[in-house]
Amino acid sequence: MSAAGKVAARLVVALWACALAAGLQACPLCLSAFSLSVTGQELGDAQRAVLAVPAATPGQYQVVEVIKGDLHRGQVVTEPVFRADSTTALGKSLLLLKQDRWAAWVSFGAIATSQAAWLRYVAATPHPGEGDVAAWSKRVAYFMPLVDSDEPMVSDIALAEIARAPYAAMRAQKPSLDAAVLRQRVDAYAHTARAPYYTLLLGVAGDASDAARLEQALVRAHQNHDVTNVGPMLGAYLELRGPSRLAWVESTYFVDRRTTLAETEAAIQALGVQGDTDAAIPRADICAVFHRFVKSHPQVAGMVAGELAEWNDWSAAPAYLQLLQANAMTDAASRYAAVAYLLRSPHAQDKAALRTLGLLAANP
Repeated sequence: MSAAGKVAARLVVALWACALAAGLQACPLCLSAFSLSVTGQELGDAQRAVLAVPAATPGQYQVVEVIKGDLHRGQVVTEPVFRADSTTALGKSLLLLKQDRWAAWVSFGAIATSQAAWLRYVAATPHPGEGDVAAWSKRVAYFMPLVDSDEPMVSDIALAEIARAPYAAMRAQKPSLDAAVLRQRVDAYAHTARAPYYTLLLGVAGDASDAARLEQALVRAHQNHDVTNVGPMLGAYLELRGPSRLAWVESTYFVDRRTTLAETEAAIQALGVQGDTDAAIPRADICAVFHRFVKSHPQVAGMVAGELAEWNDWSAAPAYLQLLQANAMTDAASRYAAVAYLLRSPHAQDKAALRTLGLLAANP
């Protein structure tokens, strides 16, 4: 590896470490599909949040409800407002947020003014700690009925909050789920951002007929190399079928050389979520699949390094060191992920090997 490459690797490792420190634990099969108006996290992080309507002076907004911060009703926001709309529907106002580090307020769209108290609750309610599945399960149970709200922003916030939760918290909702209703929702929202949400829930609540339907959809998608919703479909399929179809997934997405990189990424994501949960499919079985992936896909072997590190499986270290020494991982992101995996290893010999390869300073 070149000197520039080694410097870049160290930079990526630092960024990777920061991401770990942030305690990210959301279910990626759900979270990756959303691009929503606002989230509970953004409400919680903002120092100021208000509901406001256009004031008499163009470009200014009058506060009608204070969600949080030191403003008061009737006060006029004279500072710049990014993404603001000069019109609001009857009975609705704009949700404006401001963080101290922002140069301007940001409008996240219109919402009924009557939702002010609910927004205050969301803004004031902290997210559960990492790994607290019981608390996350209660939070998901609270927000789940709100997904069907007639108020678009309420529905969006509810979806975003559920998407932040670990997959295990979604599995915990099984007693309250209606598979028949979910089948209808999967069809109705097949081409929308809600598709991953309903697909994953159907995987929790469904039966063998749903698994068969999912397999048919996955086969069609693979034939066309269409990755739309493939990750959630795989996650739901594995939830329903368990270890019995793990070999099929491996053969289809890791062994079949016609498979695209995007399809492979979707499969890794789905297996990673199942491995995190360690329920429908034992984590050890998924680790074995990932170890075979490292050996059979040297160019992109680092794609599974993050999951293996999260699960404290360090037995891939010799394979990664061998690939790094041979410069066999031609994909830069994959190579950096492998270095990050080895840096996180608790075994001193792995860091020593990185020093020998010139990928770690003598006194890091």
